[in-house]
Amino acid sequence: MGGTMRRSGVAQTVTDSHEQTSPAPPVAPYAAQALTPAPPATIAAAPLGATIAQGPAAQTVSSVLAPGVVVADRYVLEREIGSGATAVVWRVHDRQLRRDVALKVFFVDDVHGRKANEVSSEAQASSWIRSDHVVRIHNACVDAKLGIVAIDMELCAEFGDDGAEHFATELGALVPRARPTHAEVREAARWVMEAALGVHSAHTRNVFHRDLKPANVLVSHAARRAQVADFGLAAYEISRPDEAGPAKARTVAVDMSAGRFLAGTPEYMAPEQARGVPRLDPDGNPQHRALLQGIDVYGLGAVLFELLAGHAPHDAGPDADVMTVVAKAAANQVPFDALARRRVPRRLRAIVRRALDTDPTKRFATAKDMAAALRAFLDDRPFPGERGLFGALYLAGRRHPGLVASVVASMLFLALTIGLSTWRLRALDAELDDGDRRLAALEAETTRKQQEITDLQKRIVENQETARQQAQAAAESAQSLADSLRKKAETAGSEAERQKLLLRAKEASLQAEKEHGKELVAQHETEVAQLRFEREMALNEQKLKHQQETTKLHTEQAQSIQQLRDEHAKEKQRIEGEHAKEIARLNADHATAMKQTDESYRRDIKRVEDERDKLRARVAQLESAPAPTPAPAPVPTPTPGREEPPRRRLPPTVR
Repeated sequence: MGGTMRRSGVAQTVTDSHEQTSPAPPVAPYAAQALTPAPPATIAAAPLGATIAQGPAAQTVSSVLAPGVVVADRYVLEREIGSGATAVVWRVHDRQLRRDVALKVFFVDDVHGRKANEVSSEAQASSWIRSDHVVRIHNACVDAKLGIVAIDMELCAEFGDDGAEHFATELGALVPRARPTHAEVREAARWVMEAALGVHSAHTRNVFHRDLKPANVLVSHAARRAQVADFGLAAYEISRPDEAGPAKARTVAVDMSAGRFLAGTPEYMAPEQARGVPRLDPDGNPQHRALLQGIDVYGLGAVLFELLAGHAPHDAGPDADVMTVVAKAAANQVPFDALARRRVPRRLRAIVRRALDTDPTKRFATAKDMAAALRAFLDDRPFPGERGLFGALYLAGRRHPGLVASVVASMLFLALTIGLSTWRLRALDAELDDGDRRLAALEAETTRKQQEITDLQKRIVENQETARQQAQAAAESAQSLADSLRKKAETAGSEAERQKLLLRAKEASLQAEKEHGKELVAQHETEVAQLRFEREMALNEQKLKHQQETTKLHTEQAQSIQQLRDEHAKEKQRIEGEHAKEIARLNADHATAMKQTDESYRRDIKRVEDERDKLRARVAQLESAPAPTPAPAPVPTPTPGREEPPRRRLPPTVR
């Protein structure tokens, strides 16, 4: 089943492979549904087409619909769920299928006119979408008595623990006004991810929303599941650009010059949408399809932006008129710094920036790609296009903290061990070099001191011998003088002279003893100098031995570290070899599998070709055989008094 749905300023083309049991309602051509052409200077005053039940018509809702009223002899109204400028949503009971559903009721001037057909066609297109994240459309009906067209859709409601029924909430009511918490940020990303999956399912059926905003996304009460609503229906709730009310709450449609049209909610419009788009045919033109996909991707980014920043991307204030907001949207003046002020994670800000890029080719190619990026953000995985080794390690650590922690700890331990070994080896090398320098200096100093001591010892021996000889000569001279004086005293005539000579002899003896004492002192000093020399030599030998032992220890430590390095290099080489063998084995297995697959594929092709040849031969045989002569059909004999009914002709498509 295929058809093209149009709306004010919007063209939607949908295709379906199912059989069509009845012809779809006629759809007016694009030009008939477009707004009256107007010059650029009169855009704000351009009249609107396809506007259903403006003003007084909407006031008839409460007077026509009430609990207990039956719509289309099938739906029993129970309670009103919500209302807008052009439609009312009721909780109803389907008497035919005995189930509770939601019924969106539109008031139209003519239930058989163009507007009613548009609603039915859009409902038909939306019913082709199959996704858990899209509000499903069941049926479209017309009640001529009440003058309404209604859409039978999924009832987005759940029963809580208290047993009460809770209806889904519009995403716009869940926008946090303060800085969102970590849980709120993740929940917002999940909601938009689910909405993107629903939008992608619609795109696969050639259905495009073009008016995505928080008000068109519903969140269930208990499961907190997001569902996109109003596919193809949002354009019917449109208003004039010069009407009162906030631009954020209104979907507008404007016919621009040069065959370009503008439709959507200004605060969430893509820049190319705000500048106006031409007539689009996504079914036959891939560029048009890409343009429509880019508009919906931008809408998803706008929804995510408001959930994180607290306001719409093109929010111009409560008093701004529609065309001012449209001009801001056309310039794509998105305040991305609001996300940084609210401390939105950098990776999520990158997703929002990409979705809201001015250039459609730089956005996510499809809504599915955006959903994949949000899924990667929620799973702490790098999404396509994201770079950075440390960022990838960080995300891997968040996904598998135990495994990555052990791997990182092992790597750090190995790096620390190698670093410490290298540092210790360098320190030992420095100590060895310093020890060699000190040892060389000590050896030179020892040699110099030994030479000095040898020279000193030689001088001491020489001085000792000279002093001994001088002392001995002085002692001998004093003794000779004393002996000579004693002899003279013995031969002296007078007592006085004899006493004088004895006194002089005694002085000479004392002088001899004094000189002998000097000789003993010199000998003692020589012995002391010898002892000091021996002590100094012993100390030098101890220092030299300690330095040699230290040098030997450092050498052994350096050899041990070098051995560890060699073992580490061998282990690394072994691991690399095993890794290379494993890769080679995997490559061989892959090549074998590919070869087997290719052989199986060739056998299948040969088998199919053989069967084809047999079938061709059989067909040729049947064609060459003579056709059998059909036997004449018996002529039925009519029964008297009964007329045979006429034979019913089958259509040519029925065989």
